[in-house]
Amino acid sequence: MSKNIKRMLALFLSFAGVVMSLYVGGYLLFLQPLISLYHHYLNNTITMHYLFVIFIKVFFAATAGGGVWCIFDIIAGFFRDNKKEE
Repeated sequence: MSKNIKRMLALFLSFAGVVMSLYVGGYLLFLQPLISLYHHYLNNTITMHYLFVIFIKVFFAATAGGGVWCIFDIIAGFFRDNKKEE
């Protein structure tokens, strides 16, 4: 595989990792539960179980997003230039 293709693939995977980590950690596990909690508050349907689930989701949102980013970064690392090869 040529160097340019490897660089492009590594760049694409890095970018995809950032986008996916923002989607998973930022939207699915942080913003969406808070919006749902607001709607439940307006309807007066909040339960302790629901509050506990929302708390866990929001608490682990950054960890899950970081984990997704790390997985994509590890995969992209296989395609980055290695200084020893040059």
